[in-house]
Amino acid sequence: MTILTFCIPNQQENLWEQFPHHLCDNLKHQLQVQHHLDNPSEHEVYNYGLFIIDEILKEHYNTSLCNIPSMPQSIIQWVVHYQNPLIVEQLDWNHEDFISIVNECVPHLNSQ
Repeated sequence: MTILTFCIPNQQENLWEQFPHHLCDNLKHQLQVQHHLDNPSEHEVYNYGLFIIDEILKEHYNTSLCNIPSMPQSIIQWVVHYQNPLIVEQLDWNHEDFISIVNECVPHLNSQ
């Protein structure tokens, strides 16, 4: 982030192209544990890495990857996954399971 924010390297995209595995080495586990993705692909992990870099640039440095034209952009809508994982878990409920649970708990509704 520091290099992208405070320096002006000639080829910023080379940092990403050469070192995405180092920049994203812990993100697969984070996607599995915090965001409930069972087996995220390398593409998803790297895309999430770009999203995180962009979020850090916005939050701490008042810039974004959009301001670095040679850098790739995240193409997956990670905002939903980036929220509080407890909220995401609550929003990710199965409607059919919910109906089954309600029907079991309140059987008189079935007869009406």
